[in-house]
Amino acid sequence: MLHWICANLATIFVCAILLLLSGLIVFHLIQNRRKGKTACGCGHCEMSGHCDRCGR
Repeated sequence: MLHWICANLATIFVCAILLLLSGLIVFHLIQNRRKGKTACGCGHCEMSGHCDRCGR
């Protein structure tokens, strides 16, 4: 088992970094959603409460 881990250490490291970055992105999106910011770009327009593109 230790031999397999040593042989694949670079792949495990890259996967761990990608998993961490994905988690941070999701966390950031959730925090923005809780603050009322949206990714659709219509959070500041005058029709933001009635925008079909935002799904409201």
